[in-house]
Amino acid sequence: MLDSLLPDSAPTNSHVHHIKNKTPDWLLQAGPAVHASLRKFSGHAPQWLKDARTSSPAQLDELQRLYAEHRRNEQAVGPTLDRLSTLEDFAKPLLTAAIKERFKLDIDVGNTWLFHASHATVDPSFETASRDPIAQANTALKAANQTLLAAALQNFEAWETASGAMDSDAGIKAEVFSSFEVIGNYIGGKSVPIVPTAFAALCRELDLGGRYQAHLKSVFSTPSTPEETPGAAASRLRNDFMQLESSAIRLQLQIATLQGLVSEPLQTALLQVLDGRKDVRLDNRPVNCSVLCLGDVELNGLFVIGKDRDTATGLEKIVVYIPEDPIAPLKEYASVAVFINSLRDRMFVKGYLNFFKRFIPARHRNAVLAQLFERLHPKVMKGGIFERQWLEREEDRNARMHLRETPLNGPLLDELYDRKQAVLRDDALFQGVPTADEDQKTFDERVQYFKSKALDVLNIASFVVPVLGELMLAVTAVQLIHEVYEGVECWAKDEKQQALTYLFDVVENIALMSALGAATAGGAGIPALHVPEFARDLKLVELQDGTTRLWKPDLTPFAHDIVLPASLQPDAAGLYTWQGKQWLPIEGRLYSVKPGKTGDGYRMEHPTRADSYQPALRHNGAGAWLHELDQPLDMEGLTLFRRLGYSSEAFSDTTARHLLNVSNTSEAAMRQALADQVRPPALLEDSAQRFRLDQEIDRFIGQMAANDPNASAAVQLELLSQDHRWPGNRALTLVDAEGNTLQTFPPAHETVTRDSLITIRVDQPDALRQALEKLSNLEIRTLLDEEFGAGQPSVSARLTTLRATLTARAKATRAWLFESRYRALNVADADGAQTLQNAFPGLPPAVVQELVGHATPVERAQLITERRVPLRIAEEASVYLQHIRLARAYEGLYLTSVASADTDCLALHSLEALPQWPSQVRLEVHNRFFGGPLIDSIGPQDAPIRKVLIKDGNRYEARDADDHHLHGLDDLYSSVLHALPDAERNQLGFPHTGQGQALAALVQNNPLPRQDLAPLLNMQAIKPGSRSPMRLADGRLGYPLSGRGEVDWHVTDESLLDKIRILELEDAFPEDILSRLRQTGWNNREIDQRLNTLLGEQLDLRASLTAWTDEVIAMSPMSQTHIDSRERISEAIWSHWRLNNLPEIGRTFEPLRLQYVSLTDFPRYLPDFVYARVTGLHLENISIEPRLYPGAAVAQPVDVNLPRQLTNTFELGHFLQRFPNARSLHLISETSAGLDPQSSVFLNLPQWVSNMLPQLYEL
Repeated sequence: MLDSLLPDSAPTNSHVHHIKNKTPDWLLQAGPAVHASLRKFSGHAPQWLKDARTSSPAQLDELQRLYAEHRRNEQAVGPTLDRLSTLEDFAKPLLTAAIKERFKLDIDVGNTWLFHASHATVDPSFETASRDPIAQANTALKAANQTLLAAALQNFEAWETASGAMDSDAGIKAEVFSSFEVIGNYIGGKSVPIVPTAFAALCRELDLGGRYQAHLKSVFSTPSTPEETPGAAASRLRNDFMQLESSAIRLQLQIATLQGLVSEPLQTALLQVLDGRKDVRLDNRPVNCSVLCLGDVELNGLFVIGKDRDTATGLEKIVVYIPEDPIAPLKEYASVAVFINSLRDRMFVKGYLNFFKRFIPARHRNAVLAQLFERLHPKVMKGGIFERQWLEREEDRNARMHLRETPLNGPLLDELYDRKQAVLRDDALFQGVPTADEDQKTFDERVQYFKSKALDVLNIASFVVPVLGELMLAVTAVQLIHEVYEGVECWAKDEKQQALTYLFDVVENIALMSALGAATAGGAGIPALHVPEFARDLKLVELQDGTTRLWKPDLTPFAHDIVLPASLQPDAAGLYTWQGKQWLPIEGRLYSVKPGKTGDGYRMEHPTRADSYQPALRHNGAGAWLHELDQPLDMEGLTLFRRLGYSSEAFSDTTARHLLNVSNTSEAAMRQALADQVRPPALLEDSAQRFRLDQEIDRFIGQMAANDPNASAAVQLELLSQDHRWPGNRALTLVDAEGNTLQTFPPAHETVTRDSLITIRVDQPDALRQALEKLSNLEIRTLLDEEFGAGQPSVSARLTTLRATLTARAKATRAWLFESRYRALNVADADGAQTLQNAFPGLPPAVVQELVGHATPVERAQLITERRVPLRIAEEASVYLQHIRLARAYEGLYLTSVASADTDCLALHSLEALPQWPSQVRLEVHNRFFGGPLIDSIGPQDAPIRKVLIKDGNRYEARDADDHHLHGLDDLYSSVLHALPDAERNQLGFPHTGQGQALAALVQNNPLPRQDLAPLLNMQAIKPGSRSPMRLADGRLGYPLSGRGEVDWHVTDESLLDKIRILELEDAFPEDILSRLRQTGWNNREIDQRLNTLLGEQLDLRASLTAWTDEVIAMSPMSQTHIDSRERISEAIWSHWRLNNLPEIGRTFEPLRLQYVSLTDFPRYLPDFVYARVTGLHLENISIEPRLYPGAAVAQPVDVNLPRQLTNTFELGHFLQRFPNARSLHLISETSAGLDPQSSVFLNLPQWVSNMLPQLYEL
């Protein structure tokens, strides 16, 4: 039923169920007025309540629990209070009916007036002697009027029923008016035909006061059921009212505690009293309870609690409870005097006396209020001695209150209940006088009451504790918001407003559905909620304590404003440890993370709220992290690269693009690694390591050149140990702070003993200074080649000299240093890795690790126990070696530390492939001298312009065709620019010969494709759609970008190429296919839609063939012939799909080629597009060998009485009918194929095959 609250487009209905579960039952059962008030006061929470939400959440939760209990207690007494009518509600219908019966009049007894003329008396006292007699008479006449209802409730004495008894001595007649007017000393109006004395007689007979007393008694004297003991029901009712009183006091006590208005000792004492404990003590003195009195009048419902003050020697603190007091309903005071002063101050607050009068019994209310007014506002003589004087009322802020206490001897709750019931009955007696009691009144009492206008609606609500109104609605709103939402304090103002509106809408609709009950089956008649866009995105999450909340999916509040030290390095998982916490950088922000309690990944920690929701994180162990809001299938470009753990601090965007090109890593492969939380492709990891090493060497050389002692200690020590002047009997050892050896650097030539080791601490500054301090002066002079007999330089000077020497050596031996550092990387440590590494030493550690990680258990056992590389892994490794060679060629374009002939070949032919390369130029590269062996060349042999580059090591010298010198030894790019004539160099876009670096950047951004480079390096040709045995080196599976693009620029070329790669088309490279798709006139969005359709087909076909493969499990054991047949069928179906799925680019339709298979093995169920796309069939050496299908009872021919050949023909016909669009059929049967003649389908092929395929035009 709750599901109907939300429209179809709304988020999951779990939101609605969550809100319902968090909403108190009493609120769901409340009416529209309460819900409207909840909305109103939700934004008016007092500051203490807001503070408590963060400082005392447990106490606030307890407050809400107490309020829910209070509402339950209200419901318990609800039926009783529903039966308890107010005096007016009780009396009005009885009086109306009696008048109608007696006088045949249907009148409004609350708006019809009795003029009791005998009560129109003037005060004859001396006080009023000077007043205007007309005015006095006017007042008396008005006072003698009462509504019939009020008069009936006050009742009449017997003598007032006699004729003329209500007339005045002055001859003024009593009368009943429907309306009246008093002018001067005259009263007149519209008379009602009721004789006043007859009305009095009716009232005495009716005895409304007596009846109401009986009504009260019946309500509070509920009879027990036959199964109960006598008085059980009344006792239960009494207990219900006492529990209601208790819950109200506990509520106010909890509020006072949250506000800091009650100390813990007195709070505990009051709770013990409410629990019914006897002999409650505080500081080893008894705790007493008392009620308050104003003069001799006891105030109803108020009480005081505190230590016994009769024996006190000093001031004692007290707690005073004044139900629903607008200033302090329950508060601790330092003494009785302090409370009295506080109460007196409240009396001067506007409206407070009107509130306070509810505690004064009706019988004494007017008199007590008058006395209070006289004390608080006494008349004070004004004017001077010799001036006119007058009396004027003035506030007396020190007025005596005449407050006193009456001790309570019994339990507090019992005493309060008994006193409240007594006051209720007495108020009823006072306002609704039984006939018997009326006869006991004196005349003056009756007249005085008549004049007082004291009739109030009987305050039944004062008998129970009223609800706490605005405050508890504000508390409920704050609590409900907290219970439903998580982190709301961090939301924007408009988000908060949307969330509140949505919350209250849901609560109101659930309440409405509950109220309507069965009438709302299916949500009929209830409008669907409008769900704000903000609310749609909220996510239901579980907090640390197991509770659930709706959370705004946003990690911004979890980011910490902290800067990590620049020298801090991450661990293998990509985490930084600092100040006792683990830190994770994600997209420019830092987050504090910790392992999850259940061991399932990590959790984010909020900067300030320990109880906050902790978003989940998972990682691949190699620096790639995903948080729960990540959608890796929606990521593209460098975002994927960064999220795999390669930060922008480590690799700039330009470097990142170069790295991806070197490793030939597609976005789809990165997306798959990130989504599945596996390590990145091995070549990407290896290339990243090599790029990082090159950058570290760059950084090292720069630091050393700047005389920076913080340059890498390991590199310094490695260079130092290899210096030919380093003491041959001394080795260097780098250790950590605990003395653990990190790396040892032996000298280049001699062996050393343990005693000659020089230990360098990595945690101490300046590794070179540490090394020099442990050498003798002679060793230092030899190392630095200091002149014999010269003065000894300072340590600083020697360090500067040594750093300059090592800097020069690092530059000169950069390639060696790079390879040395690369070899020092950890070899793959997986079981069996060493076996593979030994067999294929050219494999990088990352590749070895990947291959071993993807080995089957059988293959891993061969690697470990037999120390033999399985065939599948060996084949994959061989393919990998080809790709590694290509990667090394491409990395040479970008890394300073590596150089190779392959890179030079790539660079040279990349230049030739540039559109602006001058085609009239032939450039040849010869080894060592002009006539030396030809290494490489670009440009046609008959080109009119011929230039020659002579290679010497890694440098080149430019010559013309006649061996004339053009430029000395330089790098390749500068040499090419010097070799080109001015016109051709300008055509290339370089007017100056000194633009070698710019030319290098041009080549770096436009390198030759791999498929074009491989033949130039005499490598095996790269075929499109190729797949290596393990699909790691080639044909690696990946995930395409999810289709979200709504405008063209959202769909990148790389995304389209990724999808084309995943299609594994075998007749063209992805770049060529994309180019041909563009030639159709499609934009990127249209191309993306077409590719998405094909990817969907690919998934459907894969699922279908997987189900077909799984059928084997249910079959009887299968011969190898049929196993091979099924493999060939699968390959044929895939090949046909790949070759025929893009006719838009001019691809011709290829037939479905089935060779050396049994048609019985062909899948029974394939997607419709497979059959529809087959326009031709090529069946070569096929057979039909009936087999047992899953679920079949027996294996047998179609008809055991038919010849085998005819049966085969029927099977063939059934097969052909599955391809309604086939227009050609090629059947080939070779005797040399060795097929069983009985199983062949080609012997005596019936002519009716063509009739079965009417569209067939070739057979």
